[in-house]
Amino acid sequence: MTLQEFQRALGALIASPELCRSFISNPEPIFDYYDLSPREQQRLKSVVLQQGMSTNCSLYRTNRITPIYTLLPKTCFMLGAELVPQIERFWECNQDTDMQFGREMHRFAGFIIEQIKLGRIENRGLEEIINFELAVNDLRFLPRHQIVHELQSVRQKHEPTRPRLNPLMRVVVFRHEPVTLLRQLTALRPPPYDLIEGEFHLLLDSSGDDLDVKQIDSRLGNLLQSIESEILPSLSDEDLKTLMDAGLVVYEDQKVFGLTAPYLFS
Repeated sequence: MTLQEFQRALGALIASPELCRSFISNPEPIFDYYDLSPREQQRLKSVVLQQGMSTNCSLYRTNRITPIYTLLPKTCFMLGAELVPQIERFWECNQDTDMQFGREMHRFAGFIIEQIKLGRIENRGLEEIINFELAVNDLRFLPRHQIVHELQSVRQKHEPTRPRLNPLMRVVVFRHEPVTLLRQLTALRPPPYDLIEGEFHLLLDSSGDDLDVKQIDSRLGNLLQSIESEILPSLSDEDLKTLMDAGLVVYEDQKVFGLTAPYLFS
């Protein structure tokens, strides 16, 4: 019987309007689950019956959906009418709230990809768009200027260390033609789309002032992906120099790549 138990019970009710409705008709399951005194049980009943409880539930849901809708807008648009049911299933499976925008975004993205692989969502191009938006956000919140400075220092050292994909770049694989898909989403045209299937690669480059997105040859895309995955392909010195001169590949540096660790922001 602690204040923490009361707060846990109240938090669970705020997070679920359905649980609130069930509690009003039959509070015993909640009382059995949480170690509450008779006084705390009565207080919990009183709180749930107050008019402001519905507002609390709405605010909770608004705060929790904000990072998802803000950081994964194309994903949300492609889900369309499925968005709210999938959000509610996600919340049911992830009742522990994480108000860090980055972590909540990744958790929801992982949940949707799992639903796709299980065949519970059929939406051509959706998984690629999720991976695309995750890559965009990874680049968006990197300390770009600091990384650029550190990369310049690495180049001046001229030390023959392991080559890595430029930390200010990402390669995203598409199984559906990405230019058409992104154009449809930009125009806010809902799916389904008539898309050519194949293997396509987009290079996301944040080394400049603005994020540059361009389609690249699949051979180059696979090569950069191998380097990014630390599966070092067989490269001639000339090919490696070409990649480095283009800024696609850099020498590994612990300080530089330490700056690309998963970000946390609220």
